[in-house]
Amino acid sequence: MVKLITFIRLSVVGAVFVQFTSCGLKYTQVESPEAFRERRLNAIESYCAKEFQRIGATYTSIQFSESSVAKPIQYKSLDSLFALKYALEKQGKTDSFLDEQIRLKREALKADSLQAKYLEKHLFSVRERDSITYYFCTFQLNKQLAIEDMRIEQSVHIPMRDDYRYGLFLSEEPLLANAYTLSPKEQSFYTYYKSQAEQLTGKELDRFMGHIMHTIEIAQLIQSVDPRAIGEQIIRQHLYGKSYKQRKEQFNWTPSPPSDWRAENTGYTVEYVVDQPITTTGEESHSVYRFTFDPYFQLVRKTVIK
Repeated sequence: MVKLITFIRLSVVGAVFVQFTSCGLKYTQVESPEAFRERRLNAIESYCAKEFQRIGATYTSIQFSESSVAKPIQYKSLDSLFALKYALEKQGKTDSFLDEQIRLKREALKADSLQAKYLEKHLFSVRERDSITYYFCTFQLNKQLAIEDMRIEQSVHIPMRDDYRYGLFLSEEPLLANAYTLSPKEQSFYTYYKSQAEQLTGKELDRFMGHIMHTIEIAQLIQSVDPRAIGEQIIRQHLYGKSYKQRKEQFNWTPSPPSDWRAENTGYTVEYVVDQPITTTGEESHSVYRFTFDPYFQLVRKTVIK
């Protein structure tokens, strides 16, 4: 899986244009790299909104990351001239000789019919009924803002009920109530699960992401990101659902989970001992279960011992 990086709008040197009349050079305001990139991003958002609307889905733009430009080698010298012209314009200056050099270079390149290709990485979501899919895509555009290619780098499909939690996971927001900054344990939690998610794709990633969402839900329920506390709550919910009531219970871990999120073993075995009331006599009987977890607290096996 591609890294779940934070997407921000940065800019690169874009194309700029000058116009000439038959009777000589005519100065025209140069489009800034920022303005040209903004037009590219708007073109991508308009394209996605129309395409997904056709299939009855709702597109939501989230963020873009930095641009990259794939240009023929012939464009390099022209780029340097445009960069100089833009720098002068920011100072309120013009240079007719520089404008003439740009004109000659552009005329020479027209015959080659070569164009720069602009690559924009985009994170967005698509909602369909009771589910939502997050896409990480790279769009390729030409200078005329036509989208020539769209490559899906990664996609994650989750139920709509997990949309808020997935947003927390992506942006690494605090999980505990009334917290305004991320604690070291929360940061460790996000790093631990994201490092594994980055190794997965397709259905395997979707299943693992579902487990992460459940783990985040538990962390918010018990207001803790302690590995042992989360593992024990997973056991309670597996046996009793969300209607768990206080019981006499004991957890015996092999090995004991660390206080922080670290992959130091191949998993855990937990023997869970609980006193269960016998409804006919009112007495209590000890029940013993053995749970096997992988290092990410996904349940591998449950065995009834007694």
